[in-house]
Amino acid sequence: MPTGKPEQFNVTSPAESGDKIDRIRDLLLGGSLDELNHRLGLFEAQLQTVESSLRDDIERRFTGMDGGVSVRMSEREAAEAALRQKLTDEVDALRRELSKMRAELDATMKEALTQLDTDKVDKAALSRLFSDISVRLQGGSSSAGPKRTVNG
Repeated sequence: MPTGKPEQFNVTSPAESGDKIDRIRDLLLGGSLDELNHRLGLFEAQLQTVESSLRDDIERRFTGMDGGVSVRMSEREAAEAALRQKLTDEVDALRRELSKMRAELDATMKEALTQLDTDKVDKAALSRLFSDISVRLQGGSSSAGPKRTVNG
């Protein structure tokens, strides 16, 4: 029944309603939220520890690999230098051997040329030789000796 008074609504301020919601949440969930926050904190701490450990491990491995690569590069450079020196020595040895062979060939050719020069007959001597042969073949000069006849 209506009384002659108008009804009043119970209006609460936003701060009061937020407090109430917090209290209701506290009553319903209570320690579960606190436990969840605690576990999240532990999980974050573990995650930070793992992250730090991974960073250290990666840095250590990278440093080790970098050192290994540096050592391998130094070894390769040393091997290249040794190979280059060996090739240079072999080329020098081949050049010396080639020079020696060239000198021997020159000496042999000079010796053969000298021998050919001493053995060759000059034009005048060859001309006289052919002339003497011609006279003997014709059978007719006094210097060639007595003449022979077919009969006697």
